Amino acid sequence: MKTKPILLMLMLILSAGLTTGQIAGKEPFDKYYQRKGILFQSEPETKNVFFFTSTFPFSIGRIEKADEWRINPAFSIGNGGIFVFGKSTIHGDHSRTIVPVFSFGIAADVGVKQEADQLKTTFNGNLMIGLHKVNLMLGYDFLNNTNYFGLALSIDLFTFSPNSLYVFREWEAKKLK
Repeated sequence: MKTKPILLMLMLILSAGLTTGQIAGKEPFDKYYQRKGILFQSEPETKNVFFFTSTFPFSIGRIEKADEWRINPAFSIGNGGIFVFGKSTIHGDHSRTIVPVFSFGIAADVGVKQEADQLKTTFNGNLMIGLHKVNLMLGYDFLNNTNYFGLALSIDLFTFSPNSLYVFREWEAKKLK
């Protein structure tokens, strides 16, 4: 029974490559370009970018400590905010494909977990640190008074609404030779 959450977490890591690139519309970046006085380039190019957005993390297992550390199957989904360093490829139609490289932020989520042959509800506060779209969640379950950590896959709000993206800085990416 303890191997199922580990296998699910492993599947989460392996499937993260399928969701790494997210396309953002032109408005947040065009506003950024207007503020900085940068002209739009018609040829596709890649830049480094630092931005903030809302995110929807979800996880399917966790390792928690009540009296001792144990692996519990759990499902939770929530909302939070993250700061992201990433790569942005600008296309000719003013859209961007954004690939997160490193992110950090906070989130709150709700869910259920299985413990001693019963389901318990959870309300969690989380600190998220991640690479690409997989985040390590360090959290506290307020309903059950337990600390835990687990892996979460997050979908950023700018996937659905490009106006939810706030760009702090964008700069040239160094090319490897």
